[in-house]
Amino acid sequence: MSRTTFALHFKSVAGIAPLAYLTTWRMRPAERALREENTPVSKLVRSLGYASESAFSNAFKRITGTAPKRYRAASRIVERAPPVPICLAGTRRLAAIGAPSTGQPDASPSVTSAAAAASRHRVIAPSRQIG
Repeated sequence: MSRTTFALHFKSVAGIAPLAYLTTWRMRPAERALREENTPVSKLVRSLGYASESAFSNAFKRITGTAPKRYRAASRIVERAPPVPICLAGTRRLAAIGAPSTGQPDASPSVTSAAAAASRHRVIAPSRQIG
């Protein structure tokens, strides 16, 4: 079977080109290792079959949108974030973005205030005559 025939058949079955599939598949263990292990990127590169750290970094960034070292650092920050207490559930949005919290829950609009707000902003369409 020729390379072209294989690539066409592979894409028709898997929905993705063989090299794109291979690259995506290589990134899954890389993501896991960067999140969960302290393996240096240089060792990870060799274990995944890349010839250079540069080639791996470019491929990783193309697939995930982030450089490997930044991915690792970001996953460690999320991992160390303290849990949000239940009584402060309304401030969760502030805690998620790192904004200082007042410690007071966000005011949740009641159903009646939500309906009042909707009625203030309602657009009334002009009546149309059918005829």
